[in-house]
Amino acid sequence: PTHPLFGLGQQALRRPRHSGFLGLTLNWKRLAANLNGVFVGTFVDSDFGLFDPPLVENPGHTTWDTRLALTLTPRVTGTLAIDNLTDRDYSAPFGYQPLRPAIRAGVPVTY
Repeated sequence: PTHPLFGLGQQALRRPRHSGFLGLTLNWKRLAANLNGVFVGTFVDSDFGLFDPPLVENPGHTTWDTRLALTLTPRVTGTLAIDNLTDRDYSAPFGYQPLRPAIRAGVPVTY
């Protein structure tokens, strides 16, 4: 019960007390757009580099992603997706770096 990681009343390792998600979607004529935000609060973490790992407080982070789709014809749609839109540098969990902004575009064709 007194263990610094697993003791009673301790905050769960790598589990933020507060987190959330916000998504906005716009559909207008042939355009569909959405913006998604993920909010992660502070949480206890460790790099587990030693037998008695030091606990640190990870400050949490916010990331934004966006998606666009434009219907060109009934069978052809242009798409654009951007992850980590604001190039947020965060570490969740400790020691693992996030992906830089990722941009993907495509033209799905159905037949």
